[in-house]
Amino acid sequence: MRTAIYLVLISLYICSCGDGQPQAQQSFSEGPVVAIVNTDTVRSHFFEKAYIEHLINTGANDTRENRYRFLQKLRDELLLAQQAQEFNVLDEAFFDYKDQVRRLSIADRFYSSSFLDTLSLPTEEQIQAAFYNSKIKLHVSHLFFTNQEKAHQAYQRLEDGEKFLDLANEIYHLSKYDSTAGYIGEISYFNVDDAFGEAAYQLKAGEYSEPVRSRQGYHIIYVDHRIGNPLITQSEFEYKKRGITGLTKNRIKNLKGDAFVQTYMQSLDVKVDQEAIQQLFMALQNLKPQQTNNPLNRSDQIQSYPSTSEVQSVREDLTPGTILASYQHLGEEKYFTAENYADWLKTIPMEEARTRTMASVGRALRNQVFYEAGMEQNIGEDPIVANNVEYKTTFYKAYRVKEYLANQPVPEISEEEQREAFEGLGMNTITNKRFTGWIINAGDIAGAKRIKERIQEGERTPASFDGYKQYQNEKAETFGTLSSHIFRAPMGAPVIVGSNDTFFVLYVEDREQKETSFEEAREELLAEMKRYYNVVNKLKQLRASSTTKVDTASFEKLMDHMDDPALRGNSKYLWQ
Repeated sequence: MRTAIYLVLISLYICSCGDGQPQAQQSFSEGPVVAIVNTDTVRSHFFEKAYIEHLINTGANDTRENRYRFLQKLRDELLLAQQAQEFNVLDEAFFDYKDQVRRLSIADRFYSSSFLDTLSLPTEEQIQAAFYNSKIKLHVSHLFFTNQEKAHQAYQRLEDGEKFLDLANEIYHLSKYDSTAGYIGEISYFNVDDAFGEAAYQLKAGEYSEPVRSRQGYHIIYVDHRIGNPLITQSEFEYKKRGITGLTKNRIKNLKGDAFVQTYMQSLDVKVDQEAIQQLFMALQNLKPQQTNNPLNRSDQIQSYPSTSEVQSVREDLTPGTILASYQHLGEEKYFTAENYADWLKTIPMEEARTRTMASVGRALRNQVFYEAGMEQNIGEDPIVANNVEYKTTFYKAYRVKEYLANQPVPEISEEEQREAFEGLGMNTITNKRFTGWIINAGDIAGAKRIKERIQEGERTPASFDGYKQYQNEKAETFGTLSSHIFRAPMGAPVIVGSNDTFFVLYVEDREQKETSFEEAREELLAEMKRYYNVVNKLKQLRASSTTKVDTASFEKLMDHMDDPALRGNSKYLWQ
């Protein structure tokens, strides 16, 4: 896993050329051909981009064996994409998708090209400072605001002598004084929001920051403790320098990018219609989340994005011409309507749209104005935009072909095929884990502590808390990353567990685990096989009739490039 993450970081932030010029001043190259699949060519840039997405999606390790295996997977995707015309999936939905990708690519290209020329490579001093900070852990608390003015008011009260903890209890509206109010916990330098991390690591223990704007809102950060007095040796620094350099480049890029977005959006003099935003909020609450993935955001497996039917539902609930906001852009007053918002809705995480509607409008408006500015600068003709559209639509064609085949009738599957798939899919090695008990989504660590204390003291029952859910003999995979906590936690007592940035109070009443037999797995196995049976058989036919050539010499050179830091300086993608 660590190897995969390292490759992703280095591949995304490696040097563009020996003289250190920004990528925005470079011509775009797709790189040499590494394979040909019928009439399609696979170039090095295409492979690297797809392979990085694959590592992110699967968490797989990066090995040469896995690279060659992925090249075969890429061949299969191209073979399926080549059938798009035959299966009539190049329909209105396809062209809507292609247009959306093009618009988003133009917006992204305007954003990246607008500030890349202001970037420079990290200095030796910056890399050393980042290395030092990476060896220190902080325990921090914060006051969080969505409103900048309120954040500054709170900061002034601290400056006037009020205690941070007293203010935290007030701001978080706690009915009982809590000595952990606002407490986040331990953080590390590179594993938090960039602006938050930079501000926090400037503080000594017992100090608080001025209001800091992150991608979530505004924070006043208080450092409770700094852990570690790191002993730095030159040998350790040199060993880790390459990875730290990549992380530092990314932080510089993100901070500069965020500053650019903030400055640009502030220049628009945006005026929001709060009543219209409230109507939009209500329309979004009516959505019933679909199970179908939105391929526009295929690299993000954690957050869900609105489907076509959900976007259409929003369109039907609102008058298209409803003005959500007005703004000044490119020398004229413009209006951002409900129709404009719906046009960008597929690019916005569903949770953000439903619970932080104003923020989602801001994100959509940003996309809209960057697209407008990009069109004004003729960025639609940029080869990087064309390449990204081709890349995305290739995989979308394959996705649509697989969707079409999966919806066709499946012939009877023999028991021999079922047993072969049972072992091939690894179901014979799967442990069937089940859980009985309850879980309360508490949000942050402070909330989890309060809930646990009130339950233990008998003040409230578990079921009386928002976020409470009872489970009876539930499969472990239902709980994602929480499943490991469920099968390690003590039974018969509430405990606090964390998953990503969210904390839960967990109570395990009973649990069991045993190996899965063929008969137990048969129903699930058949359902899984029916989803892919037609796709697998079609791929067998296509492989047999295809002409595929791998330029082993070119592919090996690409492997050397990915392995040898000395060769990475020749890559075309400094800040992309």
